[in-house]
Amino acid sequence: MSRHFEWTADDLRAIAVRFGADFYKKLRRHLDMCAEQWSLTSLRLIPSFSANVVFRCASPKYGPAVLKFGRPADIAAKFHTLRQYNGKRFCSVYEADLENGILLEEAVKPGTPLRNEPSLDNRLAVFCSLFEGLHIEADEAERFPTYTGWVDRIAEYMGRRRDCAELARHMQKAKDICLSLSAVYSRRMLLHGDFHHDNMLLAENGTYKIIDPKGVVGDPVFDVPRFVLNEFAEEITEETRRKINKILRVLGQKLRIPETVLKRCTYVETAMGACWSVEDGASPGEYPKLIRSDHECVTVLIGKWQTKSHSVKLTLFLFPFASLPSAFGQGYGKSRRNFRVSRGFPAAFRALSGGLSTHFHGFQATFHGGQLSTVFRRFSTHFHGFPAAFHGLSAAFRRFPDSGYRPRRMTGMACHAIVGLCQ
Repeated sequence: MSRHFEWTADDLRAIAVRFGADFYKKLRRHLDMCAEQWSLTSLRLIPSFSANVVFRCASPKYGPAVLKFGRPADIAAKFHTLRQYNGKRFCSVYEADLENGILLEEAVKPGTPLRNEPSLDNRLAVFCSLFEGLHIEADEAERFPTYTGWVDRIAEYMGRRRDCAELARHMQKAKDICLSLSAVYSRRMLLHGDFHHDNMLLAENGTYKIIDPKGVVGDPVFDVPRFVLNEFAEEITEETRRKINKILRVLGQKLRIPETVLKRCTYVETAMGACWSVEDGASPGEYPKLIRSDHECVTVLIGKWQTKSHSVKLTLFLFPFASLPSAFGQGYGKSRRNFRVSRGFPAAFRALSGGLSTHFHGFQATFHGGQLSTVFRRFSTHFHGFPAAFHGLSAAFRRFPDSGYRPRRMTGMACHAIVGLCQ
């Protein structure tokens, strides 16, 4: 029995189920240790067991405080993030026991979350004011995970699962999109990693403070999507679509990030969140709901959900250039010989995808009109590495000497395929 907090049976059961029996046993022991070491009183459990077990408490040295227990690696990332930001729009960190995954930090008062602000315009204004100029370079970046590392890890995990193939396909697509974006948006800044409404709290002076960072290294564009996703309603309606489109438009203008980039980042987060749910133990009965959530996100971000037979159009919208091999395969795959040729494209087009897919936002609209001469003038002006990449394509063609095709002819066929797919 704890000397400083009276547990209920429901609390203990919920913690044991969420974090495991070993965590639960350590928690009871460490709670007493921290209360005595840091002279904490008035401990009150916050019954929200998402990533940490959290208590409100009082400290004679610091005043109102928050005590968190979690996985040591996660708590260490939070601690080093808060220390490096040193109060800059973030809450302050007071004490830590990193070996045991324990953190004592400032309690923001009154602590009303941004979610409770009724005006969408005000919510957007607060988010943009906190986001603008927020991110700093990470000292000792090796302390932190990377955003692309997050994506790679969960994509690899889903690839090993055999019971949720559709979510695994979404995650692979999300990984490809993330790598394409990262080739252009490549700054290595210290991100919050979970920058949504409930982690922005109203302080006594009328400003908002940021709490609970994950601490991850990547480009700031990847710190936007969780705010967008928190604005989705339970049911996707026409009003939801208009609202999300307004949010993306305003964020694009104020943060100077193209809307297409924000849409792709949001898709990556949606897929990753669904797959994390699977990893955290979602039952097979919950998979259809997770898949439906992914589909609804795409519906709002892009428009009408595409059936399997039209999936190339969706792929080209989300990730235009690195998906060209699949477009070629579908456009000319009726002939076995042509399809064998198309299989030589992926490696060469990966050389193009980083620069083209993210920068060339006018891809679909431009090709829709068949303005190929204009398109290739833009290629030659903006992408000086283009000839070298096509040298890679030529090598790919040479792998299939029996096909009877030559690079120039196949390039023309490829352009014709793109125009047909995007119309």
